[in-house]
Amino acid sequence: MNLPPAMMEHELRRHIDGLLAKNKHGAAYLNFLGAGCWQHFIPAICDEVNQRSEFVTAYAGEPYEDHGRFQSLFEYQSLMAELVDMDVVNVPTFDWAQAASTAIRMAGRITGRTVALLPKSVDPDKVMIIHNYCTPVMELQFVEIDAMTGRIDLDDLRSKLSSETAAVYFENPGYGEGLGYGHGKCMACDGSGLIECAQCDTTGKVSLFRWMNLKKAE
Repeated sequence: MNLPPAMMEHELRRHIDGLLAKNKHGAAYLNFLGAGCWQHFIPAICDEVNQRSEFVTAYAGEPYEDHGRFQSLFEYQSLMAELVDMDVVNVPTFDWAQAASTAIRMAGRITGRTVALLPKSVDPDKVMIIHNYCTPVMELQFVEIDAMTGRIDLDDLRSKLSSETAAVYFENPGYGEGLGYGHGKCMACDGSGLIECAQCDTTGKVSLFRWMNLKKAE
């Protein structure tokens, strides 16, 4: 085998560091790879709060060992109740998929309808979770997307609207990193009595707009 000569530890470290320096990381360039892979800004205060002793807890364990989790839920509910001026609020959702599922089920209960429309571009893993939450109460139907822009095909959306449509779900940015622009969907659904469920990552959208402006400047 054509192997290089042996190196001392400090020589090997310098060699590996040199190889790694050829790679570019997310902090150096804006990236939009899809599937949620983009820069996410997390304020420094988040780590500061998370490391406080009253919030430190095991991820899993007996209920009496989970003081940190219950404390954080109490603080969240207290702040949200004050913000929305309600006596009782629910605990936060576990993740994006659960939040989407809960919103769609709520739309079904509010409207009394049983069909939800989703873009075909939604993350397949997320679709499975939504399906688990909504079956058999809600039926999921999928709307075509524009292969070039990643946006919902408004003509296909209009053709699938019916008296049984409870909700239209969309994301911004989408799974393929396209900006969905909800205004067109709102106009297409106007007067249909359904509920629009939108999930937005504002930090991702800010980064994406920056990237678009940079591309225009080029």
